Amino acid sequence: MSKITPIITNFTAGELSPQLEGRTDVARYNNAVSTLENFLVAQFGGGDRRPGSVFVAPAKFPDKLCRIIPFEFSTIQAYTIEMGEGYFRFYRENAAITEADKVISGATQADPVNLTIAAHGYSVGDEIIINDIVGMTELNGKRFRVLGVPGAANITLEDLDGVSLDGTGFTAYISGGVSSKIVEIANPYTEDQLLDIQFSQTADLLYFTHIEVPIQKLTRSSDTAWTLVAPDIIGGPFQSENITAITVSSSATAIGAATFTASSPIFSADMVDQLFSLAGTTGAPAVQGYAKITAFTSSTIVDVDIIQTLSSGAATDVWAFGSFGVNPGFPTACGFHEQRFYVGATTLEPSTLFGSQILEFENFTAGEALDNEALKFEIATEQVNAIRWLNSGRGLAIGTAGGAFIASSGADFITLTPTNISIRRETTFGAQLIIAKRIGNFLYYVQRGARKMREFSYNFDIDSHLSLDMTLLSEQISESGWTVMDFQQSPHPILWCVRSDGQMSTMTRQSDQEVIAWSRQVTAETIAGAGSYESVASIPKGEEDQVWVTVKRTVDGTTRRFIEFFSPIDFGILNDAFFVDSGLSYAGASTQVLTGLDHLEGETVTILNEGAVEPDRTVTNGQITLDSATTRAHVGLAYTSSINTLKLEGGSNLGTAQGKIARINEVTFKFFKTVGAIFGREGVTNQIFFRNTGDPMDTAVPLFTGDKRVQFPKGYDREPRVFIKQEQPLPMTVLAIMPLYEVFEQ
Repeated sequence: MSKITPIITNFTAGELSPQLEGRTDVARYNNAVSTLENFLVAQFGGGDRRPGSVFVAPAKFPDKLCRIIPFEFSTIQAYTIEMGEGYFRFYRENAAITEADKVISGATQADPVNLTIAAHGYSVGDEIIINDIVGMTELNGKRFRVLGVPGAANITLEDLDGVSLDGTGFTAYISGGVSSKIVEIANPYTEDQLLDIQFSQTADLLYFTHIEVPIQKLTRSSDTAWTLVAPDIIGGPFQSENITAITVSSSATAIGAATFTASSPIFSADMVDQLFSLAGTTGAPAVQGYAKITAFTSSTIVDVDIIQTLSSGAATDVWAFGSFGVNPGFPTACGFHEQRFYVGATTLEPSTLFGSQILEFENFTAGEALDNEALKFEIATEQVNAIRWLNSGRGLAIGTAGGAFIASSGADFITLTPTNISIRRETTFGAQLIIAKRIGNFLYYVQRGARKMREFSYNFDIDSHLSLDMTLLSEQISESGWTVMDFQQSPHPILWCVRSDGQMSTMTRQSDQEVIAWSRQVTAETIAGAGSYESVASIPKGEEDQVWVTVKRTVDGTTRRFIEFFSPIDFGILNDAFFVDSGLSYAGASTQVLTGLDHLEGETVTILNEGAVEPDRTVTNGQITLDSATTRAHVGLAYTSSINTLKLEGGSNLGTAQGKIARINEVTFKFFKTVGAIFGREGVTNQIFFRNTGDPMDTAVPLFTGDKRVQFPKGYDREPRVFIKQEQPLPMTVLAIMPLYEVFEQ
């Protein structure tokens, strides 16, 4: 018999693949675990319980996927955007942006409720938030949609499920109240397109690309003033020039309306709004004459608007279609690099890169290939490499379905131009259609197939880029495949990756400390079952970046979609520890009744009341009643955070401990700012107690930092493991695990 006391000093290898359970020879085995669920690995190596998520708002459509994306003008002016089918909504400072308040002067006890609001300016379908009514308080703090507009000073209401709001049982209106309309603008996207949209920002402009939709430009003028347009693309780009004998003539050459006539069929109805160049170049310097097709008459005749004067209207075989349109497709990927706006991958030209003129992001005029003019370049290899993403670094990184490339001038500190562009393939590991993310000097992209994460970086020794597999030891972490991802820079460098099954994979990466730590985030269950993460975005927020998510939940038997964000990892004091999902906080005068929980109607919620755990409650009519009054509380759905080690390996007198009968006698856990824990082996657990005999019984248990030495549940096992979890709405950080166990030489 051997007595062994190994130590797991950190979790910097994260959750290891089940297929590596026997690889005790791998150096990272001793820093890995078999389960790391709802924990985030700190760059120092400890495992922090994943913070809870704060409920912000319901998404516009409960039955349709939506996506959350960042809009970052600066570190102090950062927004998130709810992007759904046909609309954008905007969030700042943890709340939806609304228009100026409108004063309410009346509300009827009727079905539907009729509000009196002078000069409201609302339309049917607008969503509003009501507050500060005296009397009919059933309306306060809730969202409604405008059902009808019976007059310039009146609206009727329905709930967010489209049911007429019956106010016949409400308290009579006395006075006051304000309504605030949610700021919303239209977009051209469908639900099926949302996860494939790519975007790139410069200052107050955010451009969007999708292969089926014209390029879109979102402009912010103020918090409440946003516009989305399909910008007029100037000067091209154009497809390859015609090489057939077909000619096209024009009824005019000057700027303005004209008719183009072809000698054979070349036009179709879906070419309206597509550019068309004709009769070569004109002027000095030479500029290509071109027009925009405005109406389709037949396969040989179209009406056009000439934008750049034509050199001739006579029939000519010198013509070309624009590269962007319904038929050739629109760009798939976009990005900014060296003061140009780059797009790539249309349906017809999937491996072609298009670059705008310098500082004129919507001008693709090629001209005479001067340094500041637009460029077009096809990536020519042995196969068609459809561009999947673009990312700016020392060169322009281009992810394609067949590998990763770097576009540059070919020389350091020389700007890329139309005449010096060089595109070199760096790796043959193809990319998925997911925006790549840069962490320091490293670029991370999802490999084609959506199951592997690649770290793309320059290696001086080979004078080329490497594309390392970050999931090599954790292949299970991407089970079901990734759909979208974003990067949180602070307090720890963490990549958040949404899986198609609703879980999230998170990777803490610190290259100089060799930290590659994957863990899984699983959102809380409701009575109906597990929720699903559907998208993620990160924005700067003070000392920590703030991670936002869209979540699909079934609440009270109905499918809902919520906008939420994770509370800070560094929570400060126990009173501010937020470890519930889809939760809300209360801070104010002492009360036993907490309201505003309508989004969790009928669900069982867990409660932290001034640092102490209260018994669970069921939300009824949007509220709960506590056992004791509170001035500070957090309420939401409970979730479990768990760690399960790999099979312990400390050797034995006869070699390895693997496969031998073992008994764990005791375990010492090193904690940081922790209260509450359950440990043991899966299925047989005990509780760790944190309240000391000298602690007052009527106050919360204080945060504990230090070692807890506990007796392990009795039993013998050929696969000795240590399991620890947190089920209460309390913090837990595990720094190290030190078991003492016996191995029997059999």
